Amino acid sequence: MLSTICTQNVQKIFIILNKYSIIYVIYLYLSNIKIDMKFSYSLFLLFFSTVLFAQNEAWKGYFSYNTIRAISASESKTYFATENALFSVNENVSEKDIYNTINGFQLNDITNLIYSETYKKLVATSLSGRIVIVDEATGTISNLNDIYNKQSLSGAEKQINNIAIAAGYAYLATGYGITAIRLNDNNFGDSYYIGDNGASVKVTSVAVIGNRIYANIEGVGIKSASLNTNLIDYTNWTFYNTENWLDIINFQDQLVGVKEDLSIHRINATETVSFGQVFENFIRLSVFKNNLTATSTYNSLSYDQNFNTVFTYGTSANAKDL
Repeated sequence: MLSTICTQNVQKIFIILNKYSIIYVIYLYLSNIKIDMKFSYSLFLLFFSTVLFAQNEAWKGYFSYNTIRAISASESKTYFATENALFSVNENVSEKDIYNTINGFQLNDITNLIYSETYKKLVATSLSGRIVIVDEATGTISNLNDIYNKQSLSGAEKQINNIAIAAGYAYLATGYGITAIRLNDNNFGDSYYIGDNGASVKVTSVAVIGNRIYANIEGVGIKSASLNTNLIDYTNWTFYNTENWLDIINFQDQLVGVKEDLSIHRINATETVSFGQVFENFIRLSVFKNNLTATSTYNSLSYDQNFNTVFTYGTSANAKDL
């Protein structure tokens, strides 16, 4: 549920939202976006007014807007995924949009959300393998259930762990490998089975930098391939790093990852360079408003473009309070 909203004179808004003890820390740096206390109250009221609307039988829908699962952003909007709906806030004019079953958005247990600036589309996924694409330009909502409906996959294999967008595709890291979705027509592309001899493996996260794609395989290491090769051919996927990583991400066109010892590193082909330590019970890395955030169960760390720590939130002794 909503834990804290506050505005500070340094022109940042910290929004800490807690679901299943997961804390998301959002930084809205206002170098070119004007947000004042009125906006913070507007955002605060959005959470509670939508909860009240959801409880109104005349609205003919029941939705939870006070539990945030994932966050993404465009140049002018911030997008929030709750358990079963999306809403956005326009940071320039305080406009708010809501997507739920009333207007065709059908997704429960949302776990991932990412926005494509090129295609003006939101991609949201669930624990069960369902995918929804919201086209903001046309207002259409596409529900993709191919992974969910595939009977040969177990529940764990259907889970979508992470999404990366590049070169016109949304690359989904799943319990069996990687699946690509074409963003021009919202249809499935190819799936890549990148284990030994083309076996299924759990890919926890995927990142694209330049013309290369990187896949973190649970307990195995990072494999990489050129986007210019046949990605279906497992032999084109080679080991980039054989250490055990919990998560990887593209940050400022550099591969960044968290190791099993909770150290966070810049990763290249010859070495890894540590620039910090994340908290215990690490959950995921994310990039928001040009900052890298490492989220743990009760803590969050954020780094700027120079990999300096700019904010720490948490309940442990080595985390400072707001």
